[in-house]
Amino acid sequence: MKKILAFLLVAIMVVALVACGGDKKDTTTAKDATETTATENQTTAETTTATENQTTAETTTATEKQTTEETTTVETTTTEEVTTTEETTTVAETTTAVVIEVDPTDPASVIAAAYQLEAGETLAGAYTLQGIVTKIGTAYNPQYGNVTVTIAVGGDESKLIDAYRAQGEDAQAVKVGDEVIVSGKIKNYKGTVEFDAGCSIEIVPTVTELEGIICDVGYSGGKIVDSKGLLTFPASANEYVDNYSVYVDDAKYKVPAFVVFEVGTAAIGTFESVKTTADYLNLFNKDFSVEVYYFNNNTSGGDSVQAVFCSTEFGGWGIAENAGKPYFIIGLNSGGKNTYASVYALNTSSNKNLTHVVATFSKTEGVMRIYVNGVLDAETKFDGTLDVMPPNTDNTLKTMIIGADIDGNKDLKHEHNGEFLEFRTAEFQLIDAKIYDHALTAPEAKMAFELDQAAVVNP
Repeated sequence: MKKILAFLLVAIMVVALVACGGDKKDTTTAKDATETTATENQTTAETTTATENQTTAETTTATEKQTTEETTTVETTTTEEVTTTEETTTVAETTTAVVIEVDPTDPASVIAAAYQLEAGETLAGAYTLQGIVTKIGTAYNPQYGNVTVTIAVGGDESKLIDAYRAQGEDAQAVKVGDEVIVSGKIKNYKGTVEFDAGCSIEIVPTVTELEGIICDVGYSGGKIVDSKGLLTFPASANEYVDNYSVYVDDAKYKVPAFVVFEVGTAAIGTFESVKTTADYLNLFNKDFSVEVYYFNNNTSGGDSVQAVFCSTEFGGWGIAENAGKPYFIIGLNSGGKNTYASVYALNTSSNKNLTHVVATFSKTEGVMRIYVNGVLDAETKFDGTLDVMPPNTDNTLKTMIIGADIDGNKDLKHEHNGEFLEFRTAEFQLIDAKIYDHALTAPEAKMAFELDQAAVVNP
């Protein structure tokens, strides 16, 4: 019985061992499977990570490349935009406005104030200046429609002013030598006095003749003529018309002129429209101007008073010289009494060069002015209206004389072409004479001088 039990016990143990051995084998396999799975997972993770890293790297590279391309495009665009921004920014540039006492109607005052500005300062308000273009700083830009030029105001090149990025219809056409009008704000930009960007520029049209001329004495075909038809001259006056040598700024030119070689020679014209005293007053008892361009050697002839361009001695008006000083005289009725008003130039005329005189009679202002070579020389006030007086007659009122005047008293007893003359000139040359239907302004008087001078220098 004991043997049987022992046998059974052994059998049970064998079975148990077998069972245990089977369990161990299964456990090992599970562990291997676990390790294999882990390894596979790790490999997969590493592969995934590598792939992701590669993808990320590729993506990053692609992104960087794309970003670089985009950045380059943006930079290019930005450059263009910056240019636009500069245009805009410059126009709207912030500066400090300063108030300086200035007369906006006086160019010299505006320039003086502009040159008081410190860098970064702007004159309060807007201004307009007229000058000659001396330089094109930046050529016309068709994209923005502007140009930068430098101008000399009043011909003063010691105080130039820039018109920066000036705009307007004339911006494209402006060139050196043009006279222009510039309007806008004035500032000091880093030491440069300039009109700010966006200022306007306009070319002053070339003027060949002033407006309001009613009498224009000149020469055509060897004859003295009035192209406006107010005056007529006899054929005898043509004897003294020819091309003669004259001087402008000490330079010699040869031009048509009426010349007096001896005392008593004169050209006597006739106002065809004047028949009576009333006709004469209707023509001149209002605002008018007289212009002459001449040479008069007052050292000859022995008479300190010498006529240039005169209507009548007694009343009427005339331009003459006294001891070489040009003057303008008018016969007046002042409070019912006959009198005279005159304005004398402060300076004598040249004893070599041509002298240009503009005399103005402004009944409106009650002022007479005389301009010599384009510059206001003197002015005087008067009280009354233009008038004539005895011994003038309707016949003498019709007369306009170059180089002399009518002797109303006939006491000089010098008869020429049926008339008695006084204030006779010698060594006299008349280049041009005009009468205007208004009192010329200062700019017009200056322009009249420049036109006459240009006609001699550049005929």
